[in-house]
Amino acid sequence: MNRNQLLAYVMYATKTYAELVRQKSLSILFAVKLFVVMV
Repeated sequence: MNRNQLLAYVMYATKTYAELVRQKSLSILFAVKLFVVMV
């Protein structure tokens, strides 16, 4: 694997990870809102 491929892989992994974190935090926020409404 040359340096360009490695760089592309790291960029891809970072984007994928960021997207996962964003989805998780959104669902957590939604759950918290739902909980606040219920109580």
